[in-house]
Formats: sequence, C-alpha cells, structure tokens
Amino acid sequence: MKVLPNGWKTATIAETCDILDNKRKPLNSAQRLEMKGLVPYYGANGVVDYINDYIFDEDLILMAEDGGNFSEYLTRPIAYQVRGKSWVNNHAHVLRAKPQFDQDYLFYSLEHKDIQPVLNGGTRAKLNKSELEKIELLLPVSFEEQRQIATMLTAVDDKLDVIARQIEATQTLKQGLMQTLFSRGLGTRSSDGTWAPHTHLHHIDGRELPRAWGAATLGAYIAELRSGVSVNAEDRGLRLGEVGVLKVSSVQGGRFLPSNHKTVVPMEVDRVAEPVQEGCIIISRANTPTLVGESAYVVKSCPELFLPDKLWQTRPTIKAHSTRWLAFYLQSPAVRQEVQKAATGTSGSMKNISKASLLSIFMPLVPLEEQHHIADLLGAVTSKIDALEAKHRHYQTLKRGLMQKLLTGEWRVKVDAELAA
Repeated sequence: MKVLPNGWKTATIAETCDILDNKRKPLNSAQRLEMKGLVPYYGANGVVDYINDYIFDEDLILMAEDGGNFSEYLTRPIAYQVRGKSWVNNHAHVLRAKPQFDQDYLFYSLEHKDIQPVLNGGTRAKLNKSELEKIELLLPVSFEEQRQIATMLTAVDDKLDVIARQIEATQTLKQGLMQTLFSRGLGTRSSDGTWAPHTHLHHIDGRELPRAWGAATLGAYIAELRSGVSVNAEDRGLRLGEVGVLKVSSVQGGRFLPSNHKTVVPMEVDRVAEPVQEGCIIISRANTPTLVGESAYVVKSCPELFLPDKLWQTRPTIKAHSTRWLAFYLQSPAVRQEVQKAATGTSGSMKNISKASLLSIFMPLVPLEEQHHIADLLGAVTSKIDALEAKHRHYQTLKRGLMQKLLTGEWRVKVDAELAA
C-alpha cells in the first residue's frame, strides 16, 4: 500500500479484499436441473441459472476468472455485484471488501478496469488468483470519500436500471400490440373517426383473421428483391468521398444500422451496386438460423452505402400499400416463423432463403387506411423505444465520464471533516 501526496493511495486486491474462491462450487446442467429454484447461480458474466440452494448470503463482488469481457472492458463489465443469497461457480473470483474499504467503491474501480496485461494467455484468457491478488487499485485514504464517490456512481446506475426497465416494458407493449394488430387489426373506421373492432372473423392459411381482410402472398406487396454484390472492403468507417458496403449486421431487430458497414477498396468501387434508398425494406437472405429473413425499413437514403450479395432491397408493386406497415408485419412472429421454416442450408450456423420462397409467404390483404393507422401506432411505440435507448446511452456516457474523473482523483468530493475522522 502506498500513500500519494494528494491524499489518495494505491492498494492491491489482496490488501483491500478477502478472496473467497475456496467456497465456490460448480454444478453441471444435470445437477442444476434437479435443483431448480429462485437463487441465482452465477458464472463469469452474470446469472447462468436459478437453483434452490446457496453458498453465500451477503453482498459480494464477482470478477471473471475466465471467459470474461476482458478485451471489451470499456463497454462491458469484467466485474459485477451480487446481493443476498447466491451460488457461484468456478469461473468467477469472489471478493468481499475488508472493513476499512468501501465495497461499492472497489466494485466501480474494477467494473471497467483493463487487466489484459496480467491475464494468462492461450485460447481462453484467464485471470489466475495469484495475478488477481496483485492488481492495484487507486482510492482515497478517507473511507467517507470512497463511500461518497460510490454513492454518486450508484445514483447513475439506479437511473440506468430505471430506463432499462422502461425499455423492456415498452418493448413488451410493442410485442403485444403487434400480436393484436396483425391478428385482429384495428377494425373499421366510423364517420366520427373512431375505430370499431372487427367482429366477423374467418380462417385463412390456418389463422383466424378479420373477414374484411383478404388473402395473398408477400409477392402482392413486393415486385422485386434486388441485391448488391460482394466486394473487397476494409473493416472501418467511411471517410469523405469513399463508399461503403453494408454488413449483414446492419439489419437486426427490425432496425437499419447504417454504421455497420465496411469501406470499399478503391479498385472495387466501380463494382458496387444497389445503393440504400429511402422508403425501401432491406432483408437478409443469408444469416444464422434465427436471423435469416431479418428486415428493416429505411427511413433515409444513404447514397454512399451499397448492399452486399447477402442483403436484398425491396421494390414495391403498383398495389397501393404502406411500406412501413409491411416492414412491421415482416417482423411479426408469424412471418418470422414462416421465414425460418422456408430457409434451407446444410450448415447449422448459416441458412438461406430463396426469393421464390420469401415471396410465397402468406400475407393478408389489409385495407390501406387500416395499414396506415397500424403503422402509425407501432411507429409511435418504436419512437418511444428509440428515445429511451438514446437516454440510456446518454447516462452510460455520463457514467463513463464520472468514473474517469472520480476514480482517478481528478475530481475530488468534499467530505465533512467529522465524518472523515
């Protein structure tokens, strides 16, 4: 332990924490199946399962021993806190602060710490106990200053938890709305502008749907599926005057993520095809079994970005319809299930769907006015989710900034002299 001129000190984990690794006990999946319960069973990066027994009943810090987010420490935690009853396997070190140190402060010091230089190399990086004990932390000499810094960071974490729960609740609401609107619709609109639920139902393609809806296939809405070409590209973002090609990951969770692209090398620029166009839907024709057929609506054209051969972009038919409504419908569980059933491929990790198979998937013929209103409702909920996620990112950035200032002593917290004594 070394005291610094500014009233802070350096100390190792061995000096600040009791290491309780000897109490850990791994359980295999068969053992856990026989012990199902409500007590969290922890591994390197969080809860693995829930069982009916516990090893610990106290607040602890768990830090990955192997399989942790060591190389992604800036954006993903390598340590986390557990409270109350818990069972911990042998993939996480178990730490408890010694009495003269604030446990929450020690946690924040470790949560996003770069410990890569002390890891044991190999195919699976590992933090040995001997190296864990030597890791140095920077902290105020005053216990009260440690506590107040931790309190400030905990307040931001509490806010992040609230926003995360709001996001989850709004996503659940969206899923429920999609289930209802794509099976029962909004109904018929009366002269006063209100919507009366559809009362007459019939069965189409094994589903009970409003009688006002007809039956068709996806081909009734999409005239053409156009793909790009595979080109050599560098895995980096665009610079001024360059063009890019989308990654398959640019379409995920019903969203178009233009930042997920590569930069086309100069000699291949003339080969690119199919730029990203506003008002179209991009669909993944080749992906993992759960992601094949993923789709997203393009809100704004990106003339500098082009499609690869594994993504399609839609061209609509002359039939009047809402492309936004169609984009939401393509995300519905019924369509996703049909896409996954139609996908082919011998590889367990990669599946493909043909144009013919995709365009032959059943789609109801929904009145145009009803399409627009369904799209407006789901669009409003989606915008709410987007706003909450942007707020969550803002607080994450705030937390990173506070940690950088508070955990290094660059910003000091005023401590009452009597409390510090």
